[in-house]
Amino acid sequence: MLAERERIAYELSGSQLDAVSSGLKHGLTLIDGAPGTGKTRVVSHIISSLLTLHPNECVLVLVHSNSALNELFKTASLPRRPDTRLRANRARH
Repeated sequence: MLAERERIAYELSGSQLDAVSSGLKHGLTLIDGAPGTGKTRVVSHIISSLLTLHPNECVLVLVHSNSALNELFKTASLPRRPDTRLRANRARH
């Protein structure tokens, strides 16, 4: 696990590492930022770590659009499970 932490530390900035650490604790974690600040990278590290540490648990991820979810799944190296994706769309009028 130490090698994994070193790899993550190499890929992320200090504030991104803080966000990953927060995301691995109990409670709600909100990731927000301007375009290009690494939100997708941070969230993919959180999800990958949670699923590695707790393989029988589920992770709920809420995003503002299907394209954001698609980008997350492209970026994250997530284990493929039958329950990996669930999409719900808001009706637009």
